[in-house]
Amino acid sequence: MYKKNKEKFFVSLVLLLSVLVPQISLASVISLRSSSTKVEPTKTFTLSIYADPKSVASYTAQANIKFPSDLVSIESFTYNSAWLPLTPAGYDLIDNTAGKLIKTAGYPNGFSTETLLGTAVFKSKKAGTAIISTEKESYILDIDSNNTLSTYGSFSITAGAPVVTPPPATTPPPVTKTPDTKTPVIKTPVTKEITTQTTTANTTSKNIKTNNERTQITKYEIVQISEEEIVDTINTILESSNIAKESKDETTKASQISEVLEAQKQKIVDLVYKDTNKDGISDYDSKYIYKIDPIKVSHISKYEGKNINASEKILLGFDPTKEELIQIKKEEPISSKASVVENYKVNTIVFDSKKVSIKGQALPNSFITIYIYSTPIMVTIKTDNKGEWEYILDKELEDGNHTIYTATVNNTGNIIAKSSPYTFVKTAEAVTLQDSPVVGSMTTVEKPGMFNYKNIFIVLITLLMAVGISLILIGLLGKKNNQV
Repeated sequence: MYKKNKEKFFVSLVLLLSVLVPQISLASVISLRSSSTKVEPTKTFTLSIYADPKSVASYTAQANIKFPSDLVSIESFTYNSAWLPLTPAGYDLIDNTAGKLIKTAGYPNGFSTETLLGTAVFKSKKAGTAIISTEKESYILDIDSNNTLSTYGSFSITAGAPVVTPPPATTPPPVTKTPDTKTPVIKTPVTKEITTQTTTANTTSKNIKTNNERTQITKYEIVQISEEEIVDTINTILESSNIAKESKDETTKASQISEVLEAQKQKIVDLVYKDTNKDGISDYDSKYIYKIDPIKVSHISKYEGKNINASEKILLGFDPTKEELIQIKKEEPISSKASVVENYKVNTIVFDSKKVSIKGQALPNSFITIYIYSTPIMVTIKTDNKGEWEYILDKELEDGNHTIYTATVNNTGNIIAKSSPYTFVKTAEAVTLQDSPVVGSMTTVEKPGMFNYKNIFIVLITLLMAVGISLILIGLLGKKNNQV
């Protein structure tokens, strides 16, 4: 009898483990690595943070890092380009007083292998051994927002006092007294004028190189005008007006050069509203974005039996510089290294029945491409004279988290300026735009751990199934033994 009960218990245990072990084996890892294990005080070292979901498709990761603030401090943190950072309070933090680093990001297409989340640059403060560890508040979330993280990496680095080598003793050279003679200084007016002119030109060039805003359209901030173009224009105007030759007063020269720069900027701003060849593209966009002659007549093409001009080609996704219809393969903002422009914004999202109305801001009288993930949707529209735009999405949009980018794309498909990512949550009742332009954030993020409400139901169901199967097998075995 004892032997039979032992066999029944063993069978039940095996069945229970066969159900539960696969759940446990899916545990993921956040690890910390660095090529340095020793560092001198006041020197920096780099620490890489990796997320490994162990073959489980995951979409969000948070690294919650603790470090001794008396020994080290964080100088900076850089995300791996594939991640989309979350910046609301509680998701993003660098606190060198409390010794806390929190970095959270979404991975748009999901990741299932070890992936670099980002790199932190630490600075050693004094001698000692600093232990940097991953806290249990960290998580890696799968597609159902279940946290699979169970292994929390740590890293230690030792800071020691540097070995100081005293400088070699030196014998001071003998002092040689020189005759007290004075060399007369020859002053030449021509030389002085040439020197002044050169200094002014160098100063102008230096300002352009060190202050990019002066080479951009300050009001719109989108395309950097080439330094050579502005310098050549200034030199031409200076030469024609004899500013450099006639004006010897530095203040007057600086004022005149400033006026020239402002005139150039205003001239470019005017191009935003001017369309000389009437092709639907502003002279500014033609010249600086699509590389089209703004004066010559643009190519007209046939599309679905109708004549379309250059601007209509842009809206349809074709190259506006060609007569034949060539579809442009557009770069995606997630992978683009183009600059983020602050005045590219998503202002409101309104849900009405099955339609979604999206409104925002960009460069006036220009074309922008709207990217909506995770559907994905990609469409090009034109802004009005105030830079405002509206897009009505009349196709069904599934409930859940979605991300919007806006960008300016040139005729080769490359993004030359883009917005920050904006996240909105669509439910059956409404659409909610997140307060800050971030991607991947969720309306609610469950507290990581095995015993959140979803995992409790999974465990209970699993246990009930295991117990039920065990009882059935025990009954069958008992019946068989009674027959024997």
